[in-house]
Amino acid sequence: MSIVGKSTREGKWWYFVDDGIYGLLISELINEPEHKIFTPYVDGPTRICCLAGPTCDGTDVIRDEIELPELEYGDLLVVSKMGSYSWSYSTTFNSIAVPKVVLLD
Repeated sequence: MSIVGKSTREGKWWYFVDDGIYGLLISELINEPEHKIFTPYVDGPTRICCLAGPTCDGTDVIRDEIELPELEYGDLLVVSKMGSYSWSYSTTFNSIAVPKVVLLD
């Protein structure tokens, strides 16, 4: 996932990414979150942030509290343990395309 927007709301960083709970991260909504979401590309102090999807829907919040460093537009986040249900449950809600899947071994 990449950062496509950011803001500060009531002192809390909000990051908006190019995928969300209507896409490959639907399991964040229907199951206990088991994905590790992190960035190996950005160092620095971290703080509790909100991570949200691109649909402009109030439900499209991936994690209300996640610890991340300060990120900029285009920075990449890695999501571990994506499985077959991530793809099969995904939708194109609000005309947001399902992201390309890249497998890492």
